[in-house]
Amino acid sequence: MDGRQMRFDNQQIVISGAAKGLGRHYALALAQRGATLILIDELSVNAPEVIELVLKIKALGSQAHYFEQSFLALTQADELVSKIVAISPHIDVLINGASLDYYSDFNQLDPAKWQQQWQTTVNFSLLLTHGLWPVMKAQDYGRVLMLTNISGLYGSDHSVALSSANMALLGMVNSLAIEGEQSNIHVNSLCALAVTEVPEKHLAARVRPIFGTETPIAAMLFLVSTRAPSGQHLLAAAGSISRGTFAEYASEYFFAEECTPEIIASRWRHPKTCRLLEVHTSAESKISAWSFRGAKEHNIKLV
Repeated sequence: MDGRQMRFDNQQIVISGAAKGLGRHYALALAQRGATLILIDELSVNAPEVIELVLKIKALGSQAHYFEQSFLALTQADELVSKIVAISPHIDVLINGASLDYYSDFNQLDPAKWQQQWQTTVNFSLLLTHGLWPVMKAQDYGRVLMLTNISGLYGSDHSVALSSANMALLGMVNSLAIEGEQSNIHVNSLCALAVTEVPEKHLAARVRPIFGTETPIAAMLFLVSTRAPSGQHLLAAAGSISRGTFAEYASEYFFAEECTPEIIASRWRHPKTCRLLEVHTSAESKISAWSFRGAKEHNIKLV
């Protein structure tokens, strides 16, 4: 095992959604390891949270630049990229964490809110990545990380907009990882969960200590490092880190005369399957699995 600490000295790292939640923790962790940070969020530059974050980063011996930016103002994306490049024409890492968690019963779904979900989660991340991609190609190095949401990946009640937008990010990762290979640009996604992201009503008090920020931070640091893989989707929470992928059951061949909906239906109950390590039907199912794995270490008995 290589005992050397992963450092980010002399690296310029852009983080959207950096003023709160895990994005804030990621910024501080990178600053602690020497990175210069360019932070983007919707909070005012004079907001107490922003001022405190920048001061903490400077106290760690790093530098931080903060841009107040509406994630819905997509026409300003080019101008934002120009400002970023003006500060530093050399960008090593981009972490796309702009988010909007819109929950609604499908019958009551507001098309305007749907658009806001996609503009924030997908379009803003797309435009920021598109703007900085030529910089990374020119320097033959880059790391791009898309931050996703557990409810978005596995589905949850009232989360059609959120789920759809998060799955779009996975598709972006899959294709950009292939396109970036020749330019040493590695693109991945990270689905992490910590107490900073979950309202108290959605996570029992006895379980909350399991969901600290250590696991998500470690996974993030790995995925933006020089040793990062590419085209991977990591899930990280409660001490567990796993790789996600689109899993396909073993195919069954249907001869032309057999390929009818009736025969497909008759064989549906007895498919030939490959063995899957884990199958989860919802975000709650995945969170439960994380909880049971982490409970032992924390001496919490769950039944």
